[in-house]
Amino acid sequence: MVPIPPFLFDREVDRNILYYGLTQQIYGPFLLGFQSAYSLDQNRNISSVYTLEYSRRTYGILLRYDATQSAASIGFRLSNFSWLGDTDPFDTPRTRQVRGGVIEPW
Repeated sequence: MVPIPPFLFDREVDRNILYYGLTQQIYGPFLLGFQSAYSLDQNRNISSVYTLEYSRRTYGILLRYDATQSAASIGFRLSNFSWLGDTDPFDTPRTRQVRGGVIEPW
């Protein structure tokens, strides 16, 4: 007896898929990308996604367009607001003293 998957996306249909893509920084924080999926079993392209991203250290905006499904999306990323380092960490080496660190037994 074959178990029935609980969701439609759990089906095992496209098992031999070739994924490829490229993302390139075009200017400053702007990235342009392309991702595709090709089904080797069906010998056809099943996904082609174009992306444009504005990416900074603490936030980003991503525009995606799937040409195969004619669908678009916009994404927002917020991260790492607790960063307390210098704005120019690569100009001189800096060290900080550790107080109350963990002592490991040998």
